[in-house]
Order: sequence, then C-alpha cells, then structure tokens
Amino acid sequence: MKYKTNWLTVMFLKNRNKLLISFSILLIGYFSFLKFGLGTIEGTPIKVEEKAKASSPEEEPETTFLGELQKLMYIKPDSARYLANKQLVEIKGKGSPDESIPYLNVIGISHIYQGHYNKALENFHQTLELSIGDKNSNHQAYAFNNIGVVLLLTKNYKDALDYFFKSYDITKALGDTINQSRSLNNIGQIYLEIDDLGSAISYLNQAEQNFFSHNHKTGISFVSNNKAQYFLKKGKLDSSEYYFRRAIELGKESGNNRGLSLFYFEKGNFFLELEDHPSAIHYYQKSDSLSEILMCNLRSCFAHLGIAKAYLEKGEAAQSNLYVKKALEINEQLESRELQYLINEVLSAIYQERGNYYKAFEHYKLAKEQKGVLFDQAEIYQVYSIEIDQLTRKMELKEMEMEKQELLLGKRKNTMYLIVVASVSLLIILSMLYYFYINKVKQHQKEKLHENQIKHSYEKNKAVMEAEINERKRIGSDLHDGIGTLLSLTKLNMTNVLRKNYLPEQKKNTLLLNSVNSIDEVINEVKSISNSMTPIVLAEKGFKEAIKELVGKINSFSVNLSFHGLSEPLEPFMEHALYRTVQEALNNIAKHASCTKVNIQVLKNQKEITLMIEDNGKGFDMNNPDNKKGLGLKNASSRIESLNGQFFIDSKEGRGTIINIILPL
Repeated sequence: MKYKTNWLTVMFLKNRNKLLISFSILLIGYFSFLKFGLGTIEGTPIKVEEKAKASSPEEEPETTFLGELQKLMYIKPDSARYLANKQLVEIKGKGSPDESIPYLNVIGISHIYQGHYNKALENFHQTLELSIGDKNSNHQAYAFNNIGVVLLLTKNYKDALDYFFKSYDITKALGDTINQSRSLNNIGQIYLEIDDLGSAISYLNQAEQNFFSHNHKTGISFVSNNKAQYFLKKGKLDSSEYYFRRAIELGKESGNNRGLSLFYFEKGNFFLELEDHPSAIHYYQKSDSLSEILMCNLRSCFAHLGIAKAYLEKGEAAQSNLYVKKALEINEQLESRELQYLINEVLSAIYQERGNYYKAFEHYKLAKEQKGVLFDQAEIYQVYSIEIDQLTRKMELKEMEMEKQELLLGKRKNTMYLIVVASVSLLIILSMLYYFYINKVKQHQKEKLHENQIKHSYEKNKAVMEAEINERKRIGSDLHDGIGTLLSLTKLNMTNVLRKNYLPEQKKNTLLLNSVNSIDEVINEVKSISNSMTPIVLAEKGFKEAIKELVGKINSFSVNLSFHGLSEPLEPFMEHALYRTVQEALNNIAKHASCTKVNIQVLKNQKEITLMIEDNGKGFDMNNPDNKKGLGLKNASSRIESLNGQFFIDSKEGRGTIINIILPL
C-alpha cells in the first residue's frame, strides 16, 4: 500500500525525529526490563522448604526436559510450546496438576515472548484454576505473579499491582522470604513505571534487605538493577552507575548469566541516555555476546536494536540498518509482535534520517497499528480478571464452608470424645469385673488342682506303701512257708541224729542226706527270694539281657522282643523299675490274658525311654472298677509314677491289652 505525503506530514516527521528515537529507546528498555527483571516470569514453583536455596528464574535452567524447554523458549518459542503441549497430552490422564502446571507456564511464557498476551493470560489463568482446585498455595502464588506480569506488560498497572500483592500475601503466609522479596521487587518496579519514586524505593529497599538477610546474591543483583533505574530517574547519575556496577559484579559472582546479559543491556541504555554512544555500543555488544552464548535470541534482538539506536544517534544510518536487519532475521524465528512494532519504529527513524519520509511514515503507521493490536485487549483482560475474582471468591467460599464443616466436625468430635470416654470407662469397669471374676475362677481352679495334686500324691504314696507292705508280706510268706519249713525239717533230722545214738548207721545217713537236700532247697529258695527283690542278672548282664532272660523262661505264650536306641546302660533305679514292670505285666498276662502272643518294644531317645507291652488276649472292661483294682499292675504303675513317668493301659474285651510306659531320662 502506498500513502501520499503532504507538507504537514513531512514537517511532522522532521520535528519528530529525535522524539521518536528517544521514545523507541525507552520502549526497548521498558520491555526488556520487564522481560528480564527479577521474578517477572515464574516457571516451575520453588517449594517453601527450599527457599534458602531458591534460584532466580534468571539463573541457568536445570538440565532436565523441562529445563531444555525453558532454554528453547528464548530461541524457538513455537517449538517449546509444541513440545510442552505434547507433554501435557501424555500426562493428562494422570490427573496431577503439579505435573501439568510447569508445562502450562512454559506455554504461557512462550506466548509472552511472542507478544501473544491474551493467550499467555489464558494459560496462566488455567494454572491458577488448577492450583486453586489442588489447594496448592505455592502454585497459586506463582500464577498470581505471572498474571501480574502480563498485566504489567500491557500497562494495566492497577490490576498488575493487585495480583503482585496477592502473590506477596501468599508467600508471606508461607514464610517464603525469597519469593516474598521477588514480589516486593515487582511491586517496586510498577511504582517506577508510574513514576511514584517514593513508593518504588520503599519496596525496593524492603526486597533488598530481605535478600541481604539470606545472602541471596541473585536477588540483590536484580534489586540493584531496579535501584539503578530509580536513581537514573532521580537524575543521580553517580548513584545509578554505582548500582549498575553492583548488579553486574553480583551477576558475575552468582553465575547468573541471563541476569548479567540484562544488566549489560541496561547499562548500554544508561550510556545512550548520556549520549555516550561508544560506551553504549560496548555494553550492548557485551549483552549480545552473552545472549548468543546462552542461545537467547530474544535478548540478542533487543541488543541489536540498542546498537542500531546508538549508531543512528551518531548519524551512521547505514550501520544502524545492518543491526536492524539482524534483529529482523532473529524475529523471523521468534515471530514476536512486540519486536515487530519496535523494529518498525526504528526503521521509521532510519528512513527519516535518510530523508525517505514516505518509507518513514509507512513504517511509523505500521508500528502504530501493530502496537494497537498488541495493547488493545482490555476487554479480554477484564473477562479474565472477573473469572479470576470468581475463582478467588469460590476459593474463599470453599474455605468458609470448610471452616463451617470443621466447626461441625469439632462438635461431632467432642460428642464422639464423650462417647468414647464413656465407652472406655464402661469397658474398663467391665474389664475389671471380668478380671476379678476370672481371677476368682482361676483361684478356685488352682485350689482344686492343688487338692487333686495332694489327693493324687496321697494315692500314689499310699500305693507305694501298699506295694511295699505287699512285697514284705510276700517275702515274709516265702520265708515262713518255704525257708522256715525247710529249716524246721532240717533241724528235726539233725536232732534225731544227735539224740538217737541207737539208730542204725544207714538210718543216720538217710537223715543226714535229707538234711543236706533241705539245706540245698533253702539255698535255692534264698536265691529265688533275693532274685525277686533285686535281680542279680540286672547287675551282672544289664537291662537288655535281663529282659531277654526273663522272657526266655516263659513257655505259656510266645514273646516278640525288640530294642531300639538302647546302646548304653540306664540308671540302676530306672532299670530296676522297668524290669519289675515287665515282670509284673508278664505275670498278669499269664494269669488273666489267655493270650498266645505278646509284643514287647523298648525305644530310647535323648529325652525319654518308652516301653510298650501288647498281648492278643481276651482283654477287659476299663470302665469296670473291679478290673482296675484287681489287675495286679498297681505296684508297677506306682513305681513308674514315682519316677515322674507315665503309665497308660488301653484294653477292650475281645481285643487284648496294651500297656504303654513313658519314663523321662
């Protein structure tokens, strides 16, 4: 499109030359300052507990996928946005706002770099909605901050200030001093823009003091850069240069290269304001070199525009045009609307300097249209502002509802507490009553058990005593009936021999021979009684051989005898008890069982010895008291139990009898 020029337009353009250059420089400084100042754009939130180590958004991004996206934002915002959207699709099904929000921030920041402020605001509004739904105060603070940045870029200072204060209130409540100080720095920056220098320095001093208390060099460097702008506006150039120098030194110490590229650019603007063009170009070039190392095309573009302005003021339009073309080449990738209108403003000034007023006016008008499109979005911002206020109100209503529920819950808790206390008290009382009852039952059982033990002990001792009495009776009977009779007969024979001398010799010899035979019978009888009391075979041959010899004397039934594990001799009292038990059992079987076969097994292990005697006789009724008393095994049972052993009898009529003895070693 071609435009006709007239004399008034030419005169207007001639008189506006210097003013347009100054205005363009101020715009470049303004937007670069907003883009690269401390805490202007927040990406991944920093946790409160990590605030002492928190890094500025201007420090080098992490070497992660998200960090690579943050680097790519400066070079190719479209590519960064594409990859972030792709990642959002992958994590959409997980339902985790904490994972989605960093990528939404990348998308929003990439829109800011390209001047798509309405889209950026849409993304930051979405992060706020997610953080409110997830009740994540950290994310809410960063969302408020980023919305404030967009509003600040569009010169909506009132709303921007409101959102920065919301971010400040949250970080203060969380005790996050570092991010609280960033909010203070952003608030001070707004007051700088509206030339309320008193309020600006107050907030900047608060931010600086907090950063100093944490020795946060990155934070101090960004506040120093803002204070340099403050003193520049106050006309105190020495103080301004001092703070620029401090910002650069701290940027070097902290390794904050992205911040350092901004500080070089701002110092270039400082010297351009003083019309010290060589110094201005020097610092712009330093900013450009560092931006190229960081692959930050956006900042390189601003640096090229600054150099172009410096050469234009020097009257070197051709050199200025070269740097504008470089900026155009960079913006072909960035597609930043902001840079488009700034480049057109500089081109307008270049053509005006060359005297091509038609081209100058054409670029001037194009820049004005682009700038109008960029900033004429007030209605959209108001809609989002209303939606955000509604979200905030919903959040407040939810909090009020939660408080109400907490009060009801508190009342319920108190009621439940009383119920629980009453229940526990009742349970304790019932437990105590049960405890006393159980103790009483246990005591009764204990007394009964003790009585049974005494009774059992009495019965056992009685059985032992009866066994001893019976044994003595048997021995007495054997001595009286056997040995006594034989000795009396021997005495009679011997008396007859001594008193009757007249007896024939043959008769005397017969009497003497009868006496000798009687004495032999006495000797045999004594041996028999002695053997019945303490078997000699036990002492001479041991338990195993004694049992074998005992079994060998039985002719009325067959006996199957087996030993297992009995490789060493037992204690004498144990051998005697077991031998007598076997002897008593075999006698009892011979008298009452009417059997043809008996099995005897002796098993020994490390803990006990087991003796089992089984016959195939007629058996007996275990429930008949007469059978229990007349079996002849009472002595054997008492003998085993006196050694802490166990004596079991299992019998049934027509099935035979099993005697099982377990004697602990």
